Amino acid sequence: PELLTATELEQAIIEDDPTVALDKGMFLRNPLPMLELKRDFILGTQTKKWKATLAHRFVELLHTKLGKLTRLYTQNIDGLELQTSIPKE
Repeated sequence: PELLTATELEQAIIEDDPTVALDKGMFLRNPLPMLELKRDFILGTQTKKWKATLAHRFVELLHTKLGKLTRLYTQNIDGLELQTSIPKE
């Protein structure tokens, strides 16, 4: 059988099951496969291809009109909240 390098083996596994690229262990060893899978999303975020949603606008309303928002915590990596007038700090 043909011997594969670690990168070639990872690529073969990812082609069989793309969700493997999201595995924490694989990401820590080599983040490039996950980043490659997410390339369109990441570039779309940078070029503002994606727009803030109704939920983002609701949170913005809580801050600007009602003064009810003390702070916003998010784990999202899309940065869509930056398209609103919610302050970063």
